[in-house]
Amino acid sequence: MVKIPSWLKETSIKDMRYGETGWTVPWAMYEIHGQAYINGNYTAHKKQGGTVSMLVTRIEAGAIVDVSECLDYRWGEGEGFHDCSCPLPVFEINGACLEFLVA
Repeated sequence: MVKIPSWLKETSIKDMRYGETGWTVPWAMYEIHGQAYINGNYTAHKKQGGTVSMLVTRIEAGAIVDVSECLDYRWGEGEGFHDCSCPLPVFEINGACLEFLVA
């Protein structure tokens, strides 16, 4: 039997190495109570294409996103939250630092 090489397997956002970037769908990001999150269970693709138009950089504390390629998309409160067992806080969107308070 042959094992699928790791470089052919999908990588989820939560499994990206710190500093690694990948492309995902815009609805992977959502907002709850004024804080942006990204669903870490979504796939991080190596290339942009189709609806895979939001660049994500994984950092230790969560993620940084670049929405410059998906500016037509509009986010709503709670979107993307369904079935999310891995919410990662978003600290920057296009370089604009977000406040994040830890309770």
